[in-house]
Amino acid sequence: MLIIIIFQIFFILGKCKALQQLNLFNNKLVGSIPEAICNLPKLEELYLGNNQLIGEIPKKMSHLRNLKILSLRMNNLTGSIPATIFNISSLLNISLSYNSLSGSLPMNICNTNPKLKELNLSSNHLSGQIPNGLGQCIKLQVISLSYNEFTGSIPRGIGELVELRDCLSE
Repeated sequence: MLIIIIFQIFFILGKCKALQQLNLFNNKLVGSIPEAICNLPKLEELYLGNNQLIGEIPKKMSHLRNLKILSLRMNNLTGSIPATIFNISSLLNISLSYNSLSGSLPMNICNTNPKLKELNLSSNHLSGQIPNGLGQCIKLQVISLSYNEFTGSIPRGIGELVELRDCLSE
């Protein structure tokens, strides 16, 4: 019954075409992230963290062309991070920490998003090399990649990010 109610809420929200901020942080929401959220053309801030959401991040999330903040942290999300999320040129903050996300990050992670200021992917199961493309995120202030399974060397470009305040990779 609870899952049905939650899907009805998201279905109704999907019809709110002028919605700019959706904050459902710190609730007891369950189930997967409905694709209806991806049909909100004016959405700028999406906070679904600290719930009990499962499944994969919808690939259609990249349809949110005005999105500035994507916070899905502290859920039970699985699968890889859709590479298309990094193509949302308006994104300033991506927070996907404390999930069970896996796979590697795209090497050209910042080619289409030089505005990115914060990237928090800590406490997942991400693997492979840390992308060289991070050095192209010239506005990056915070990088948190701790508690993953990354291998290889730290890209040189990270040391050249002049606005970098925190590089958390404990």
